[in-house]
Amino acid sequence: MTAITETRTSDERGFMAELYKDGSRFAHYVFTRNGFARGGSQYPYDKEIKVCFGRLLCAGLPDINKARWYNSGATFAIPKHTPTLLIALEDFFTFTTYKGTVSDGEPCEVLQDLKHRINPTVDLDDLLKEFGIVKTNL
Repeated sequence: MTAITETRTSDERGFMAELYKDGSRFAHYVFTRNGFARGGSQYPYDKEIKVCFGRLLCAGLPDINKARWYNSGATFAIPKHTPTLLIALEDFFTFTTYKGTVSDGEPCEVLQDLKHRINPTVDLDDLLKEFGIVKTNL
């Protein structure tokens, strides 16, 4: 039988669990509370994200100035080397699998700055406008 291990971290935004097989990370799942954001980095491998429940806004695909929203049941891909930020429009839970060799990401300064400014007390539309990001539907 294959042993799968998990590491879990949590903070005011929710929690994230990374899944490992034979010491190698192969997937993660995330619960994020409404009004917070996750991500803001780029990775040297492709990712596929399944939105299990909730609604989120994804900034960075494919144009950092456009953000798309996804609802429960949606699946979308993040190409390698694409800085991406997931913003909770309501509580969301996602499951992400990796394609390729997994390694550490490289933070995108603009998206990291945006992520750290997002919280439930901020007007998200005004903040997105400040960063030049426009919301689009699928």
